[in-house]
Amino acid sequence: MGRIIAQGRETDYLHIIMSKVIADRFCLNTRLRTLIGAMLAVVLSSCAWSDSQPVEAPVASQWQPQTPVSDRVVHSAPDSYSAEPRMVLRSVISRDKYLPEQVDFINELLKFKQTVTVLTEVEEGPLFDPDTQEIWMPGSFADVVESYFGKEDAPIADVYLHTLVHEVGHVLYSQYDLPLLAREEDAADALASVLLLEYVEDGASVVLNAADMFGLESEQFEKLEESDFWSEHSLDIQRFYTTLCHVYGSDPAAHADLVNEENGLSQDRAETCQYEYERIRQGWLDVLKPYLKR
Repeated sequence: MGRIIAQGRETDYLHIIMSKVIADRFCLNTRLRTLIGAMLAVVLSSCAWSDSQPVEAPVASQWQPQTPVSDRVVHSAPDSYSAEPRMVLRSVISRDKYLPEQVDFINELLKFKQTVTVLTEVEEGPLFDPDTQEIWMPGSFADVVESYFGKEDAPIADVYLHTLVHEVGHVLYSQYDLPLLAREEDAADALASVLLLEYVEDGASVVLNAADMFGLESEQFEKLEESDFWSEHSLDIQRFYTTLCHVYGSDPAAHADLVNEENGLSQDRAETCQYEYERIRQGWLDVLKPYLKR
């Protein structure tokens, strides 16, 4: 009988303990439900407040060039900027309004191993510094172009584009250690002709305006000095005729007017231009194949 009573008490104690555990869990679940309910109330009230507020749509960029940018460049702004190395324009002054679109064109065309910075607020140039991976395109260069062509007719955008692509040639030699079979300056001139003739709408006009710049520069010197012959650049008059040859060679039928004895190519020179341009074109496109985006 005593054993039965003891068992009954143990059972009573067990019921009491289990009841307390269940009660505690119930209280805990209740508190959790209360806390979760309060949090949901705050979230829902925040959503309701947000819905009641007017949402402003993202404002599109309002940048417009001060004057129409040459429509010869096939340009489309990138959807987003990635972390891949690219050409970056650090600053733009009023005389360099052409550069943003031209830099975008180059970024859409070529891959870079390192980021290249284009500086405009500099005194010297145009030039490329391989140590800093900077291209210097001074705003005063526009004044130089105007001084040769005249303020009203100066093809500043075209000369800028040809010069910028020329400097990109030096960038590619620096970053990719490309094979060099002639003077680098001549190779950079050829690269500028090829990329502009092959990838820019009406690129022939751009290259011809650059050739005219070489021709006008050559007229500034009545007598050549010894330093003109050991310069790393070809003579300006040589650059003029070589560039004419590249344009003619790219499409002889379309540019037949470039063959004339007065201010163009001689018939003898013109005969080799198509072969010369095709070899240069194929050579550059083969070398650049791993680095071209299109």
